[in-house]
Amino acid sequence: MRKLLLACCLMLSTFHLFANRIDELKTDSDVVRFLIPLSTSFTSKYAPQPIIQPIDTILKYLKKNDCFSLANTWGAKSWQKVDLNNDGLTDLIVICTRYSYSNFVVLDNGNNTFKLIQLQYSSFSDELINAIQYKGKNLLVFHSIEEERIDKRPNFYRMQYPRTDTLVYKFDHFIELNEHPVKYDIDSVIFHAGVCYGPCPIFYTKLNSKGKIRFEKDKPVNVKLYFVKDPWGKPPKTAKAIIPKTYVVAKAKLTTGETNEIFDLINYIDFKHLKNKYAVSWTDDVHGWIRVKYKDGSFKEIEDYGERGTFGLSTLFSKFYAIAAANKVN
Repeated sequence: MRKLLLACCLMLSTFHLFANRIDELKTDSDVVRFLIPLSTSFTSKYAPQPIIQPIDTILKYLKKNDCFSLANTWGAKSWQKVDLNNDGLTDLIVICTRYSYSNFVVLDNGNNTFKLIQLQYSSFSDELINAIQYKGKNLLVFHSIEEERIDKRPNFYRMQYPRTDTLVYKFDHFIELNEHPVKYDIDSVIFHAGVCYGPCPIFYTKLNSKGKIRFEKDKPVNVKLYFVKDPWGKPPKTAKAIIPKTYVVAKAKLTTGETNEIFDLINYIDFKHLKNKYAVSWTDDVHGWIRVKYKDGSFKEIEDYGERGTFGLSTLFSKFYAIAAANKVN
């Protein structure tokens, strides 16, 4: 009996240790120590060679580069502890935004593991996130002010574009809250991951309502020829353009749950009523096209240069990239 009580005490103390790692964070130093093992992006951006750097040196580096100062400037907390996915466990928000910095959300998985999510729309905007309570649930409010240079002279003028989104944790990410999601019967989805400057996966994929998915790539063509492959197979817009043939690189069968998740996400973000075209204000980014065909014969196409039109769209794109990676499509 004594051994059993001792074992129970050890189990309870271990659970307490795991369940309170975020709860026990008290200072900026605690937060940085907690983040470093979780994010290579955090360490590579903000604290070069973190393994050999003292924590105080890293903190000075962060503060010198305005990592925590923007939140204070906007009257917000640099970091907050709150249950963001409403599972009873404390999660963490860290605001570290100032041109190429990111907002971090750390979700407690409950087994001494954590999921880190970076929320960022633009590298050229001031952004922060803040937790709110709405109808008994914790949500995120994402604020940003993007600045666009419109004059190349030394004393240039910038146009500011404020943006505010209320985000809920669904489909393994934070997406725009929709209190009245629609329900359309979807026949199929076509996604085209287009070219970019640098390494990025380029492919065409089609998913039908039965969960069958296939990936195609362009066959090699004469590199001297300029070609445009329309993701919908439409005729080329110019006489010089050609439509190269494609070949299948992978086929797969998703489970009913996996297929429904993608289709439910499309309905939740009200894909049918989103804008037809989105584009970031900079160049050299990824280019995505997505087309949803509904069972009533209608369809909706969206072109998204930068793949950041909405948080919901970005999450939808990420689903296809994850399936492509699982099938070794690169």
